[in-house]
Amino acid sequence: MNKPTMLIVLDGFGYAPSAPGNAVNLANMPFWRQMCSQYPAMLLHAAGEAVGLLPGSVGNSEVGHMVLGAGRVVPSTLMHFDQLLEQGIIAKSPVLQRCLASLATRGRVHLFGLLSDGGVHSHERHLYALLTILAAQTNAEIIIHPILDGRDVAPVSAERYLQRLEVFCKKLGKGSIASLQGRFYAMDRDHNAERTSVAVRLLLGQVPVLSSTWQQVLHKSYNHGVTDEFVVPSLLREDGGMRAGDGVIFFNTRPDRARQITDALLAAVPTLAFFLTPIDFGSALPHESAPPEPVERAMPAGRERADIYRTLFSQSPLDNTLLHLLSQQKKNVFVIAETEKYAHVTYFFQGMHEEVLPGQERVLVPSMKVKNYITHPEMSAHLITSTLIKSLRSHPAFFYLVNFANADMVGHAGDLQATIKACEIIDQQLALLYHEVVVRAGGILCVTADHGNAECKIDSEGRVLTAHTANPVPFVVAGKQFRLKQLCHGPFSQQPGAGLANVAPTLLKIMGLVAPIEMERPIPI
Repeated sequence: MNKPTMLIVLDGFGYAPSAPGNAVNLANMPFWRQMCSQYPAMLLHAAGEAVGLLPGSVGNSEVGHMVLGAGRVVPSTLMHFDQLLEQGIIAKSPVLQRCLASLATRGRVHLFGLLSDGGVHSHERHLYALLTILAAQTNAEIIIHPILDGRDVAPVSAERYLQRLEVFCKKLGKGSIASLQGRFYAMDRDHNAERTSVAVRLLLGQVPVLSSTWQQVLHKSYNHGVTDEFVVPSLLREDGGMRAGDGVIFFNTRPDRARQITDALLAAVPTLAFFLTPIDFGSALPHESAPPEPVERAMPAGRERADIYRTLFSQSPLDNTLLHLLSQQKKNVFVIAETEKYAHVTYFFQGMHEEVLPGQERVLVPSMKVKNYITHPEMSAHLITSTLIKSLRSHPAFFYLVNFANADMVGHAGDLQATIKACEIIDQQLALLYHEVVVRAGGILCVTADHGNAECKIDSEGRVLTAHTANPVPFVVAGKQFRLKQLCHGPFSQQPGAGLANVAPTLLKIMGLVAPIEMERPIPI
């Protein structure tokens, strides 16, 4: 019987000292604590420069999975965009200049994206930089459509971001806010068409104006207990919608929550002058990264999306990732996650390659269609586990890649008790899979996380936290050959400088394979 190796990524499961808001420590997780005490267990850096983010930035699922799979620190798209703006390269971009030249007579430029300093999908300073560039390079009216965050930042924090934006626009003498909506609508990634449809109708100006100021929208929302993430799409001016001949700049930098609405907008308004994004949001979208040829100023109806979609820069996919190497070695691989995190174990973990590699099987488990997971902290974890057990008992793979989304997705709701329950459900899945992989099959079970979240749901002042953290994450290796002979002084040992980039080479060493030169050194186990 094949002795499999399984890597389980507990999404949003960080480490922090005991505290009133630490759901991980408060949860009843007997198996997890036993495994950490009996097997090699250590803490890894999962935020900031250790994973290619800006200094001090919290970790996130995109970069976490990418670094885990690549076995090296990969500068994030957000950091790359930041550098290009800072160096003045975007201001000189021929792609941007030709896009602006393609605007129809009286065409406007719409800036659209997540307004916060969370640094996960976007950063507000990128919006300010783009506004400054546009003010200098075009006389066209600039219309802004902020997406409210409340997830990577505090749940009720939109006022300060909108106030800063309004002040900036007044000083610049350009730019006005035409609409507001929570990211629940504009950044869905789980094919909830009704949410995306509402967001698109707003951006096209196809909803009535119910409030004239963003202050009124926030006031009404908060009075009804609706936080920033869930603010209903609200139009602030009747003429604020995107229309034929206008141009659009979508300034988010992370693809997974940008693809769905990008696709919908391109289909809804094929007569835009241009639709510009920092990078390509996915191979499913026709695009062209090279500077476009000059186009007519009046956009003819029926143009192909490939004639509209442009990107400011490219990010080359990574080669020699963990999954690439296993495929080259003709090892069969089983990849599974629910739809909320499917892109992370495929596109991101595989170094921005979409294709299914030879020898790889992917299983997509549907996520529940709910507003949040407070009342469903189990999510689809049980189905993931039962699917894995079926594979292990029938046709075991050489390597398994698994994502359990519970700690992160429930943690984002900011409900401590629900997050505690999510952690307890994770513990149950780990116990079942340990029995199958280690006890029954004699294989190796490795458990880590991509970033923190569940371990810090209440701050020192008692406020609810919904965002990721900059805390380290655990890395545990369980197998008969790794059992410790005695309990260590604490549950986790210290490996100075070790981070998520060290996981892939460590796994390859455990599996008896040689890591490519691009990867970091393995962790001594």
